[in-house]
Amino acid sequence: MTRDDIARMAKEAGFADGMAEIMGLEGFYNFAALVAAEKDKEIKRLQDLLYTQLGELTALRAEKQIRKRVEELKEQPR
Repeated sequence: MTRDDIARMAKEAGFADGMAEIMGLEGFYNFAALVAAEKDKEIKRLQDLLYTQLGELTALRAEKQIRKRVEELKEQPR
């Protein structure tokens, strides 16, 4: 999350143009909820990326093992 993201969320929560005093504690709760939601979204994105990479690595490893086994079978006398 970038500084701009946090500034955007603060504005969405009502902390813009001197509104912090007016918004009070409820504004802080709104801001905290926006930050938490953004954090959760970023964690989900990173998890998806990780699972995709793990899937690709698993497939590559399986392919390597299969190729090795095929070569072993080719070398066996018939």
